[in-house]
Amino acid sequence: MRDDRTWNVEMVHEWFNWSDAKAILNIQLPVDDTRDAWMWMGEPSGLFSTKSACRSVKGITHTTPADAKWKFLWTSKIHPRLKLIWWQLERDAFPTRGKIAQFMELNDVCCPICGEDVETIFHLLWKCNLAKAIWFNSPMGLRAELVDVNCWEHWKNWFKVDFNRPQNLTFQEILITALCVAETLWSERNSIVHSQSRCPPQKVLLNVNNKIRDHLKVACNEVTEFCEWRPPPDSWLCCNCDISVDEEGVVLATVVRDDKGNIVTIKTERSLSTDPLIGEGLAVCMAADLMHKMRVKNVIFQSDNMEVATDLSMESGKDIHFKLTDIRKRFHQLCSQFTGWGIGHVNRRCNYMAQNVAAWARETRRIGLTKPTDMDPTVLTDYIEWRCYLRWSGFAFFGNGLNSGMVNHSR
Repeated sequence: MRDDRTWNVEMVHEWFNWSDAKAILNIQLPVDDTRDAWMWMGEPSGLFSTKSACRSVKGITHTTPADAKWKFLWTSKIHPRLKLIWWQLERDAFPTRGKIAQFMELNDVCCPICGEDVETIFHLLWKCNLAKAIWFNSPMGLRAELVDVNCWEHWKNWFKVDFNRPQNLTFQEILITALCVAETLWSERNSIVHSQSRCPPQKVLLNVNNKIRDHLKVACNEVTEFCEWRPPPDSWLCCNCDISVDEEGVVLATVVRDDKGNIVTIKTERSLSTDPLIGEGLAVCMAADLMHKMRVKNVIFQSDNMEVATDLSMESGKDIHFKLTDIRKRFHQLCSQFTGWGIGHVNRRCNYMAQNVAAWARETRRIGLTKPTDMDPTVLTDYIEWRCYLRWSGFAFFGNGLNSGMVNHSR
């Protein structure tokens, strides 16, 4: 390490192999004296947890298919009532006669609706005569007997394939239909078993089709995300930040605009870090350093990486991703010089200008302060990805984005 608290890159490469040198150079050195401390690498916060220790002992280093299945279930845009039905299907948790018969003797294990087969939840969903009638009389007009599937998992895998679904029908739509059928048939089954009461088939068909229609409306009633870059308040500047990664490290980029939306300046910088998260944080720090040198009073920083925008907005002392700890400290030191400042998350689709600038600088190897007139005009747009670099190289990483709020700080 040099006296200016930067890595001696030549010495690191001389003493360590390539992979170790890469890992070392990704470590962000603190800006002032900091005591050494233990850090648990199994958690982003660097703090030990029993859960991560168990995962480490079991050798689980990534999300398992089961984890992905549950995440898909609970994050889907369907009504919570149907999510519960879905969860019960995944767990095979319905107390059907076929299920109970595995643990105790029953006089009758046949379906109480049709009486033709052992009652299982999949039979009620797909094989039962009433279920077949519902599927055929649904808006999809599906003939269940023509689809040879024998369990819920097989059913899902079959209909996830576009070719196996009716034209212009999404998997979510057919999934919602299946969950409505399962809920309706389970209710009808319970009515027969516990109340000895049957609902006329025509009424069942009407009820389930109304249910399907309502739940499809719920799932499709998504608010269209409004994505537009907007200028900062009067007398403020806005710095949009992003990166482009290659084998040599990351290119940091920031585009600075005034309250009229005019570009004030553009800056790019090379970093030896190859970690995208660190790079995104360094890009915001670079922008803050630039604003400090320009003696700007009020400034807003925008990043399309949710974790960076969130962690850098947090006060010192609060747990954040350990990779961003020293970056946050440096960022807050710089921001303490401003009269007012804020950092927020911007949708990636509104942040293409910063992303394009990073990619352009990487391809042209032009680093530093750049005038807009010196750049390809197609780079300087918020809503269209610069396509030229894609023809030259496909090795690039950019930040994520979902719409979020802005955290403002002023004094």
